[in-house]
Amino acid sequence: MRVSRYSAYYRGWCQAFGEFEGEPREGELISWIYNDDSIGFIFRGDLFKRLLRILLDTVDTGDAIQISEASVQIGDELIRFESELDRLGIAKLRKLLGQGREIHMYLTSHFYFSTGSRILTFSAKKPLRIIYKELVPLSIRL
Repeated sequence: MRVSRYSAYYRGWCQAFGEFEGEPREGELISWIYNDDSIGFIFRGDLFKRLLRILLDTVDTGDAIQISEASVQIGDELIRFESELDRLGIAKLRKLLGQGREIHMYLTSHFYFSTGSRILTFSAKKPLRIIYKELVPLSIRL
């Protein structure tokens, strides 16, 4: 499937994620938040920067993402999911991607999280055009 990708016109700009379920976990590499239309990933450490180079690059990255029930392959990065919360999050992402709706990927933020935190968001809702420009779509295999 193809996912529309968006990047902010200005570094640091992004819209708010909005109301969510899920709880960021201290010390975990990935935390998940979600609502009816969106799934958000909050990555810790330098993993976030490495993944953004792949996911929000301005060129076509080919089949950059492969999502299974227990892992996500993003470029050379393989992220395995072992906790119940991670498996719930990946199941929700697979469900969102499998609904046949157009899906959009962009960065969001939320006041609940520390300043500068960014959330990699997959959403059935398009982001605000005044903040984001559209990039080449990204291919995802389930």
